[in-house]
Amino acid sequence: MSRLMNIAETALDTMKSLTDNKKGPLHVGEIMDCWTYASYLDGVIDQYLVARNTTQDKELLDLFKEASDVTMAHKKELDQFMKEEHIPPTDGYHPKPKSDANAIPNSVRQTDKELINVLQINVVFAVEQCARAATRSLRADVGIMFFKFQTDKMMIGLKSKSLAQKKGWLRIPPSCNQTLLN
Repeated sequence: MSRLMNIAETALDTMKSLTDNKKGPLHVGEIMDCWTYASYLDGVIDQYLVARNTTQDKELLDLFKEASDVTMAHKKELDQFMKEEHIPPTDGYHPKPKSDANAIPNSVRQTDKELINVLQINVVFAVEQCARAATRSLRADVGIMFFKFQTDKMMIGLKSKSLAQKKGWLRIPPSCNQTLLN
């Protein structure tokens, strides 16, 4: 994983060195990408807090803590950027109080496999959204910011896949051979 981080850091440094640091006005697509990702982060922060109140698996709890920290860092950076660029803020997230996982009725409590699946779906969405925003941005600072967000989410995705494989929670689609035989 550290090798992947080194590659990402090198790519970011290279991107920064190729820019002229001129900041023209944001175009409507950049504004929409910022606002959409910020709004997405609000919901994910809420989901991750619920997951942290639900799971009792130490490794999954640690993963959700790390995913929460990354998501909060993205939210803070993006909110500051939006404020500086005069983009109206999103509604924000609504912190959840700490609760006892054992007090959650089984009829509504998600399993650890369901929780990690939601995390993985969120990571896929974030990576795709950040890639789209980075590639269509005209301002280098916007593209670099979204590339960094994408890289951070990819690292969470790799860790979640590793944990899901280890715990037997990974959902694996059928192979072409299995599909053809049926």
